[in-house]
Amino acid sequence: HITRVVSVMGMAICMYTFAIALQPQNVPGSSSNGGRGMDRIKFPSVDRGTYGTPPYETIDTQLFDPSLFHDGGSSKRRLDVVPQRVQDPKSHRFLRVPFPTGAFWTNLVLKSGQTDGLSFPIVAYPYAFKWSDLALHASYPPVHRKIDNTSVVDSFVSDIVFSSGEEVRTRQVTTFDSLSVTTKFSTNTGGYWESYLVQGSPYITIKYESATPLIKPLSSFKNVVCPFDEDGNYNDANAPDDDFDEPDDPDTNRNLKWGVCTESHSPKGENSNTTTLHGVQFFLQTKEGLTWMVFASEPLILSFDKLNDKRVIATEKFTGVLRFALIPPSLTHDGTSVDSMSAPIVSSTGLRRLIYHSQIYPVSGSIAWSFRTGYTQASVAYRAKTEAAGGRPGSSTGSLREQRIGTIHFNYETRSMTEISNTGQNGGDDSLLMVALPHHAQSLRTDIMLDSSKFDLVYDCIKGIMTPVLGSAWSYEEPLTSIGFDTVNSRGKGIYSQTINPEIGKLIMANVKEDIKTILPNPNGNVYAFGKEVARAAQLAHIADLIAPVPSQEAQNQTNLDELHEIRKHAVEMLQSLLSRFLRNYFPNSKLVYDSNFGGIVTETGLNDPGADFGNGWYNDHHLHYGYILYACAILARLDSTFIHEYGAAVDAIFNDVAHNANANSESVDGVSFFPLARHKSWFDGHSWASGLFPFATGKSQESSSEAVNCYYGAYLWSLVRYEAALDGDSELVDFAKLLLATEIRGAKTYWHMMPYDKAGVDEIQPSRLLHYPPMSKNYMVGNLGMLDAVCSTWFGKKDLYVHMINFMPITAITGELFDKRYAKLEFNETMKTLLPDAEMTWKGYVISDHAISDPNAAWDEAQDLISSELDTALSKSQVLHWISTRPNFRYNSSLPSNASNSIYSYDSEDEPLPGDVKSNSTIMSAACESHGLCASLGLTGWCCPTRDHKMLGCCN
Repeated sequence: HITRVVSVMGMAICMYTFAIALQPQNVPGSSSNGGRGMDRIKFPSVDRGTYGTPPYETIDTQLFDPSLFHDGGSSKRRLDVVPQRVQDPKSHRFLRVPFPTGAFWTNLVLKSGQTDGLSFPIVAYPYAFKWSDLALHASYPPVHRKIDNTSVVDSFVSDIVFSSGEEVRTRQVTTFDSLSVTTKFSTNTGGYWESYLVQGSPYITIKYESATPLIKPLSSFKNVVCPFDEDGNYNDANAPDDDFDEPDDPDTNRNLKWGVCTESHSPKGENSNTTTLHGVQFFLQTKEGLTWMVFASEPLILSFDKLNDKRVIATEKFTGVLRFALIPPSLTHDGTSVDSMSAPIVSSTGLRRLIYHSQIYPVSGSIAWSFRTGYTQASVAYRAKTEAAGGRPGSSTGSLREQRIGTIHFNYETRSMTEISNTGQNGGDDSLLMVALPHHAQSLRTDIMLDSSKFDLVYDCIKGIMTPVLGSAWSYEEPLTSIGFDTVNSRGKGIYSQTINPEIGKLIMANVKEDIKTILPNPNGNVYAFGKEVARAAQLAHIADLIAPVPSQEAQNQTNLDELHEIRKHAVEMLQSLLSRFLRNYFPNSKLVYDSNFGGIVTETGLNDPGADFGNGWYNDHHLHYGYILYACAILARLDSTFIHEYGAAVDAIFNDVAHNANANSESVDGVSFFPLARHKSWFDGHSWASGLFPFATGKSQESSSEAVNCYYGAYLWSLVRYEAALDGDSELVDFAKLLLATEIRGAKTYWHMMPYDKAGVDEIQPSRLLHYPPMSKNYMVGNLGMLDAVCSTWFGKKDLYVHMINFMPITAITGELFDKRYAKLEFNETMKTLLPDAEMTWKGYVISDHAISDPNAAWDEAQDLISSELDTALSKSQVLHWISTRPNFRYNSSLPSNASNSIYSYDSEDEPLPGDVKSNSTIMSAACESHGLCASLGLTGWCCPTRDHKMLGCCN
């Protein structure tokens, strides 16, 4: 990744002339919202087998139930012997639906190459899972936590293993959705057992059908007993526990007892070391001190041999459901745990809750969303609280503003252990017990969450403390942004040019003029590099449009006004030239194709090489790549009304690759959609994962939280211009893109932005902060977050500068919403301030922009020494100056640099002096922009190769 981040285009790059440029493989035409099939993709559709990478080389296809395949498993066709051009992509689809490459469970089916036969782990909080041909391995990772000053790592250890007494014949994934995956092991005697791995379940639930349950610990079992009462007596009474108060529950037959269980030992003379437990509730305690409570839907007999203490097995085949709930041990701040049986758990309200709610279990989950205009429930509650405390409506704490609000709905499908044959039975809103992540707890209704007095056990995960929640339906709100293309531009065209200090505008436009000529995109770069560079070009065009007055506006100096519009014109023409060629696949190193097997837009280079384009062909980082392109396309569509007509369908395909709003589970087959739901978004995690089809030891992970935000910001802006929607209007696709953006911002603020306890205010101390232990929180930023680790480092280096700025870039209007002023001030003063003077120029523009959030006037002075051509390829000095000038409280009162004079608006005048190294008429033509195909196609005139300040532009032959 170091080249992804720190490479800067050299000024002497040799380029192919466009006289020999590749012809387009598929020319996007006018879009049609009613189009079907290939008309909706606009890029060549290919089969991975043509590139030597058929699906079965990446994924173990035998691990899917045949019903999930596109052809129902009936076809024997080899996926690697097909033509490159695919007329009907659905005919070569791997599964019935586009493959969810970003799903939390993909490690289960990826070929891992592990010598122990186990997959890499997946995480269905609070547990993690691996599987092999014979068993399902479960772990509670927080008890294996390691902490130091720059990392928190929760290791996977097989704390408990589930198998069967019969030999396993096959194992398969049978269903999946955004919140769950179901695995099934079939035995050689016709039975099976399947597990429902559902996000947020404090129980591990396994359904057996004519199979013998077999449970193994990490090392050995220390104790296998019936539940007991406060006096240490085993309780096999069948009456409810009068001490458990659930006044609102009408079900008087609910199983509230400590357990129906009878313990017996073999008579003397026989195997006296064997203990049998007959009943429906049991305790299993491992040598490592972990205690699991087991709940059975039907009575069964478990056998435990103390001499052979490495397993517990049922005495006969079982048909029913077993649920295993860990009684989580207390964790100290150094990551060590306390024996979960050392405390008097018989009086635990949490344990009683686990018993009370054990009868209802989830088997799957679905997500939905809705939108409205109004006030969030949280803001209404906060105002009521303020007024009750003596505040006034309309005061800074009590005022409310109507806005667009998105609501996310989780709906868990449940079953009852008392009627397991009644499929589809829902246990009711108060019957299902789950646990929520910290960002859920920020927004869920308080009446469905249990506080510590009602649930005194603490489930932990890498994201922090989980909150117990009651109910099979969750809903929580996300306020949607009202920012458009720019905070200033949101008020209308021309406002910025009327309010900005004229000298500031003049200086910024001088930089725009120079940047347009000297930091041109390199069309031979990969798709990520091109995306960053074309987004930079788009922002230059956007800034020029903001500063240039509207044509009807009178100006004291008409010549200068014309020159401002000339700069804008050249910026837009350059952007149009670059994007039109990219979308027509003129650039061979960033050529896009549609992968008909998995369902997605990938680079052809990435298909040929798993390591190329940062794994793009294996679905790594698509949102980090395509977000820049969507942003650039949105800018151009706003400035050039013909762009959507010509290229809208092609951009839609890129949009849908990362922000599609359908195909959430294995059941959805609409015959039209070619992309999975919001490919990288993990709806339960509340943010995206960048990982694609590469197995990782920490599950999924993501490094650049800010680039993920940039993706959905670009998607939102594209939908805004694509459907001509108002900023606060009612448009389903615009609102959905805004929702993706809002959740990503909340996720970044919650799980990447850290703050030490002694710096945090009362409202900022959240359960999630428990993840950020005091030694680590001093870093203020997580560099890379995985499902099992959080580290203050990056893929390309461990410097604090890299950690912070990879999670700050790029700079757009949405950056101000991602970074709160108070956090940014502390983060800069505590970590970046001392690094700024010696920061590499590549990153320096970002550090100064970070500083501008809290102190724009100081940042303005710091920015004057930036060298635009040496900044990161997504950034220019023009952008930094524009960003600073639009920050609240910016008050420029210093003298302008000496090179800021009225003469800077002269644009490539005919009497411009020749570059010093153009010494004869024979070289004049070679120096002229018109003599270089790409320079000319970008609309550049004057001297390009070299410029009058002796620089060779990237467009030079």
